[in-house]
Amino acid sequence: SIAIGYITQMADALRQLHEHRIMHLDIKPANVLLRGNDLYLIDFGVSKHYDAEGDATTTTPVARSKGYAPIEQYRQGGVQSFSPETDIYSLGATAYFLVTGKTPPEATELIIDPFQRPNGISDSLWDSISTSMSPNKNNRPHSIAEFVNLLNEKDKSPTKEDVSEGVFPKIDWSNTTLATDNTIIE
Repeated sequence: SIAIGYITQMADALRQLHEHRIMHLDIKPANVLLRGNDLYLIDFGVSKHYDAEGDATTTTPVARSKGYAPIEQYRQGGVQSFSPETDIYSLGATAYFLVTGKTPPEATELIIDPFQRPNGISDSLWDSISTSMSPNKNNRPHSIAEFVNLLNEKDKSPTKEDVSEGVFPKIDWSNTTLATDNTIIE
């Protein structure tokens, strides 16, 4: 499906960032631009770079975009250690918006009320979204590869739309480039 292609392309952009020990820390629909079939991740104003030990090497403001920020971003000082799970939460929340058109519940709400599955979302897509948006970061995928594996699992009960388009074909986004403040990381 087209949505899965976009989610996979966002995941690949984050994979490239994480390989450079950079966390975006503000993944949300407003920071994703679409030009033709190419998706661009923008607004690196609160991103952080981390050293080999996983400690932040930069000081940036803390971002908490309603519905897209995990609970650890609510801490004073934000995320001080490299943890891909933080961006993965926001990726899952952005995927939720992409397929529902609704802002996901805030992380603080998910601690109290369980996340409800909307109608029409396939098993693998729901598994990737709900697992990624777990309030406990230890229960989220620990890498973009784990997130993509969840997304690409064969559905147990595909929706009518999935059957008509094939069940989540793997899309090769290996030539995707990531725009970062006038620089391209390839």
